[in-house]
Amino acid sequence: MRKLVNNPDKKRVIADAFIQLMQSQPADKITVKMLIDTCGISRPTFYYHFKDIPDVVEYLISGILERTCQACIKADDLKSAIRIFLDMIVDNRKLVKRLDKSAKSRDYWRYIAKRIEETLSSILSNTSEHEDRLRFADMQLLISVFSYGMMGVMIDRIISNSPIDTEALTEQLYLFHQLYQGDVPEEVLLRLKLKE
Repeated sequence: MRKLVNNPDKKRVIADAFIQLMQSQPADKITVKMLIDTCGISRPTFYYHFKDIPDVVEYLISGILERTCQACIKADDLKSAIRIFLDMIVDNRKLVKRLDKSAKSRDYWRYIAKRIEETLSSILSNTSEHEDRLRFADMQLLISVFSYGMMGVMIDRIISNSPIDTEALTEQLYLFHQLYQGDVPEEVLLRLKLKE
């Protein structure tokens, strides 16, 4: 028996139903029929809001990323923004694990990494400290490497059930940022000299 949904935000209702269904099965096994039965809507209502199941997943990811990106842009500094992104990924570890089992997981990770790139570009464009050191194309490449690297590290740790120390990881990722800016911290130079 279908339950009536009087919520005017049908997109949100469908997305919430998708999350509920993902608790018991992989994202690839969820069908439009399962969604419409769970949230009590018609098939045309589903297709009015979404073109297919991957569109629902993108909507979910987009909502999470939009809130995270806004928080990052308002952050006091880049280190705080990195921490916000890492915390968002950890807070959504169940979703990450479920999506990783999906045939479209690479598309989802690519989408998330692109949003991280856009956010970092926005944050860095508000500071002028990098402009004298790097050309725009060089900076974009480094931001891309950084974004995909951050995603890869986090997904690997979540999938392998490794502990995630977001504070230490934030420091490590921020060090990467300092290195690409040419601001190699003194303690790093000392460590490198000791290894010689």
